[in-house]
Amino acid sequence: MTDYKILAQSAPDAGVDQSIYQVPPGKSVIIRSINITNTSQGSDEYDIAYTDEGFVNTASEHTFVAVAYGSTIAATSPDGITWTQRTLPVSASWRSVTYGNNTFVAVASSSSIAATSPDGITWTQRTLPVSAQWRSVIYGNNTFVAVAYYSTIAATSPDGITWTQRTLPVSAQWRSVTYAKLNTRKLSST
Repeated sequence: MTDYKILAQSAPDAGVDQSIYQVPPGKSVIIRSINITNTSQGSDEYDIAYTDEGFVNTASEHTFVAVAYGSTIAATSPDGITWTQRTLPVSASWRSVTYGNNTFVAVASSSSIAATSPDGITWTQRTLPVSAQWRSVIYGNNTFVAVAYYSTIAATSPDGITWTQRTLPVSAQWRSVTYAKLNTRKLSST
């Protein structure tokens, strides 16, 4: 277990306030702070800066995860070369796995089964909103999105745990979904 000591000074004449945060192995912590600076002596004017620094979960910082169709088999690898077998919570037709929001999410076809894991090692079974031919799951824009084959069915989740059914525009053989934040620039002529 690693101890992080956070120090803060609340006033120029104040002592240092101390809080100790313990972070268990394989877990993550987000450190957020507000820096308030008195811009001049004898003044009540302050500069305020907000920082949002994330400390990455070291267990999944460099982890590849694979899931096997029709089994409880998963695998993790730190480099894509050396793999370690892991166990999913239930035997299912696992089709896709993704990572986002400090969580791995896998979806299975011909069911309403999904699974989440903080590290790719320990998995918890979850439930999608409807049984479908789930084919692909991705994370982007603070949302997990899954699509189903031979249907208009999709689903969204903020955390991989609670899912909401969505509707695609037409019934089709949806096989994959991805996310990209596109850079758009206005072009001007000279």
